[in-house]
Amino acid sequence: MHGVVVGGDYKKEGGANPNLAVTSDGGRTWTLIREHALSGFRAVVAFAPGTSASLIAVGPQGADWSSDDGHTWTLIDGPGFHTFGFSKTGRVGWVAGGRGSLARLDLP
Repeated sequence: MHGVVVGGDYKKEGGANPNLAVTSDGGRTWTLIREHALSGFRAVVAFAPGTSASLIAVGPQGADWSSDDGHTWTLIDGPGFHTFGFSKTGRVGWVAGGRGSLARLDLP
């Protein structure tokens, strides 16, 4: 099973320090990814439903999208959020952030 975790320094939300790790053995071992890091601290990551290689990572300073199993990431323009969820189809996401902000995210 392939897995991905995100994080970073929540006190430096815009810092792109190593903040991404992957596993291919169900979580027994993890590899910190130093290249192609996310654009900043990210609080949550998930595979898009119905896909085998598309992921989104969201944090207070922004969001990143990967369509190649997390090998490379692209910053999504717009504000940051704290959490998100996908619709059943997986083509639409809903994000929530500070001060009660909500937004719809149409996925590529």
